[in-house]
Amino acid sequence: MIFCCSVFANDTKAICGDNSGVLNVWDLENAKRINSFMERHSKCIQCCAVFDGDAKAIHGSGDALLVLDLVEGKVIHYLGYFSMVQHTAAVVCCEVIQNNTKAVSGSHDGTLIVWNLIEGIAIHRFEEHCEISNISDIAIFDIAIFDRDLKVLSASADRTLKVWDIEEGKEIYTMEGHT
Repeated sequence: MIFCCSVFANDTKAICGDNSGVLNVWDLENAKRINSFMERHSKCIQCCAVFDGDAKAIHGSGDALLVLDLVEGKVIHYLGYFSMVQHTAAVVCCEVIQNNTKAVSGSHDGTLIVWNLIEGIAIHRFEEHCEISNISDIAIFDIAIFDRDLKVLSASADRTLKVWDIEEGKEIYTMEGHT
């Protein structure tokens, strides 16, 4: 099964992640796979994004993310592997922001993490969706970046939307009303 895809800025290629932990690069003009990456992931890839002029990709699988150099075909960073700050459940969404210097990831553990893509380290970990004791009720399902890459909106199984300040590392407000 294919869980995620992202189209390159020039509309000629796409990356797709599947349930076997493989990230494929496809030529959209010729309908052919042109590269495959299986690096460290043994679980399905549930989110991916292309960035930095289509030269790099980020993808989430299991409880961590990988940043790949698509030109050189090598891993740049393992985000969350062997780290003090990490997700504890599946990473299901990710976005690259602020001129390709940061990324935000969301997980079924109810957390969001802001990553420094230059140094490969976590900057902030948002846990406010985690205030409910049942993990199935806190899962983050999606995120959206807005306000010139300064804020992130998270959608959670707890039926709330939360707005976060990426720079300050704090929740701004919660929106409730979904039933």
